[in-house]
Formats: sequence, C-alpha cells, structure tokens
Amino acid sequence: MLGDEEIHLPITDAVLATERLLGRVPDEMPPNNKGYDIESKDATGLLFFIEVKGRIEGADTVTVTRSEIGIGRNKPDQFILALVEVPSSGEATVRYQRRPFDEAGELRRELFL
Repeated sequence: MLGDEEIHLPITDAVLATERLLGRVPDEMPPNNKGYDIESKDATGLLFFIEVKGRIEGADTVTVTRSEIGIGRNKPDQFILALVEVPSSGEATVRYQRRPFDEAGELRRELFL
C-alpha cells in the first residue's frame, strides 16, 4: 500500500502534466497553502486555482477543507477540483470537476472545528 507522500508526488505531477497539455503554465504552491495546490495561467493570463485530491484505485470519497470550499465558492469559474485515481500499477487518471461546490449548501461551523 502506498503512503501519503508516495501518493502526493504522482498525483501532483499528473495534474501539472495535464495543465501543460492544456496549454497552461502551472505553478505548484507550497504544502501549507490553504485552499488549493496549483495556480495555473492560460494564454490570456486567466488564473486557475486547482485543488488536487488523490485516491487509491477503488476509493469512493475525498475530503475537502473549509478553505478549499471557500476558494471554490469565491472563484467558481476559476476553481478546479482535480481528482486523481492512483492504480496499484500503471499511470494515474486525472479528472477535473468544475464548480464542485455549487450545491454544497450552508457550511455549519461545528463541522470544521
């Protein structure tokens, strides 16, 4: 079984590569950056905020933070939730979810203490 650090590297690298294939210029944020993992600019200078979430093949949930939801709601057209499935062998699969928190409802503070 892969550890957190072993999962982080291939999923982030997969999203950075995907961004480059899309013609954007990605920049990985420091590990303590709240709300997103990658900033990526397109050819017009539009900035995208990408939160990367990886899961081992077959997992059916991801966990998001209040900060990530906040960025997603404040910049809905520029926020991307990148879901990366990491198989036990082979390459990671990247899926982009646009506007992932549009229907999240009211955030109760006690859920995020």
